[in-house]
Amino acid sequence: MRVLILFESLVVLALSAFVLFGKSSAAPPPDVFPVANFLFDALPGEKVTYRVDDGRTIAYTVGTVDRGGPTGPPRLQIDRAWADALGNPLRDEVPTYTHLPYRHSFFPLMAQESPGAFDRVWVLKRVQRKTYPWKGKTLRCWRVECIDPALPPDRDAVLLWMHEDCPVFGIFRWERGGHTYEADWTPAK
Repeated sequence: MRVLILFESLVVLALSAFVLFGKSSAAPPPDVFPVANFLFDALPGEKVTYRVDDGRTIAYTVGTVDRGGPTGPPRLQIDRAWADALGNPLRDEVPTYTHLPYRHSFFPLMAQESPGAFDRVWVLKRVQRKTYPWKGKTLRCWRVECIDPALPPDRDAVLLWMHEDCPVFGIFRWERGGHTYEADWTPAK
């Protein structure tokens, strides 16, 4: 009986040593798309400007930020400014709006403030971890495919390239409605 107890004790000690000092065979944690970290990390005054392939620009600036809680759901004031190829301001139907993530999701051009204009709710189709060459660096980023149901079926695809360090929405490049938008953001690392 004592030999059996001694043997069981040695087995327990051996297993304990393996757990403490042995190599872990556990799979690495999954790479999860941190959708809430992009817009929810935005700070007042944070700004990103996108150059459109036709020369225009669109700038998004974060105004007041309410992270939500007892006073209600999260909300962010977003100021939006369009300019032509020469930098002259263009009229915007909704230059400032309150972005409600529970209603408008986490991406730009999603607010329903002006349903007949450029703002729609996009539908996520696919999210993949990819690399992308950007301003002399190769970024480990997210490739996000969406559908814009307000566009004609043959042109409803929206493609986003996202990085956690890019300001406001985390989007450094996107394609929608036959146009490409590229951020003025340069990665630090």
